[in-house]
Amino acid sequence: MIIKEIENKALIVCGQVLTGRLEVFEQFFRRKVKSFCVIGFSNIFANYNDARCTIYEADKKIYERKLFNLLSPRIKFVKALIFVLAYLVYLWDAVVCSLRFKTAEKERFFLGIGFFPTLLGIILRKLRIVHKVIYYSCDYFPPVTGSIDLILFAKVDKWCIRKSDIIWLVSPRIAEAREKFTGMPRNAYEADLAPLTFDASFLTRKEPELVDRWSLVFVGTSNYLHGLHLLIEAMPKLASRFPQIKVKIIGAGNWSETKAEVARLGFSRYFDFLGFIKEERELFDTVSKCALGLALYVPSEDNPTLYADPGKPKLYAFCAVPVVLSKAPSVAGEIDAMQAGKSIEFNCDSLVEAVSEIIADDSRWKNYRENAFKFAKIYTTQEIFEPLLNKALSD
Repeated sequence: MIIKEIENKALIVCGQVLTGRLEVFEQFFRRKVKSFCVIGFSNIFANYNDARCTIYEADKKIYERKLFNLLSPRIKFVKALIFVLAYLVYLWDAVVCSLRFKTAEKERFFLGIGFFPTLLGIILRKLRIVHKVIYYSCDYFPPVTGSIDLILFAKVDKWCIRKSDIIWLVSPRIAEAREKFTGMPRNAYEADLAPLTFDASFLTRKEPELVDRWSLVFVGTSNYLHGLHLLIEAMPKLASRFPQIKVKIIGAGNWSETKAEVARLGFSRYFDFLGFIKEERELFDTVSKCALGLALYVPSEDNPTLYADPGKPKLYAFCAVPVVLSKAPSVAGEIDAMQAGKSIEFNCDSLVEAVSEIIADDSRWKNYRENAFKFAKIYTTQEIFEPLLNKALSD
């Protein structure tokens, strides 16, 4: 249903495809804003190009075309050059798509999901193609390693904060990190809290008898900071307590080293590597058949999860799957408070005890499932973003 108060406003949303945020916003905003445009870029390191421009009018798709994006191999000596060229291509795409988005509305708002799309929006505003820019600050990569990339990110992020008209923060910890690493005080700018959400249509609860009762699910990558190594370390104790246990691994990336390590330890029969599930409905359906979700973020200062609102805990909750997660992200406190799962110290014994507490007793497990689903209903896109959108576009 189009929001009447903002009928004369048009909205462009720009971000990376297949990360969840862009698609979630697309599904929601197309129903709320009469004239709506999506500009989606592919990750530079992706194996395929899904970049696209899609335009909606009154929730009806009236235009879509694939965008040209540069994809780069992970080779260091070409990385810098490819990055520069790719970002120039992204800028060109953004200009062309924005000009193609012909509307009768008086004002055009641009929502950038992350710092780089927001940078493009600020350039478009300078060119008078859009009128106002919303910066959805959904990630913060702390410049603790001295990396040129991270130092540059911090500077561009700070500049985007200063130049954007409206700021949404996925977590209050991002403001804390910005103050800590760049000296920008939290009271130097106004921002609204915009935590991670999923569309209410993704609420997926299977009946207990349809759930694989002893299956754990891990959605993520093989990146060390995602903490899968802690689960592998804990497997001897978990398998001893629950011989029927099974771990489903869902995510993109190269899992060869992980598979080799699992095989070396003799645990291959416990692990099922499903790969990346592109279709969101299929992903939610697969997760909803599992008994427990794992979000084992490494609590190190260079982990951006510390300053964000990671998606895995809420993805699991939307599937009525209780979660065991490390105490690293701020959402861990909410999970504990609602008994939608258990937050743990990042060590093997804590993981084993938390998993055991939730799944060993059938009645307790069902109670955690109910609480997880209640937690999910707080974080539907409709609940969080309708008032934010109304406020932003009505200013």
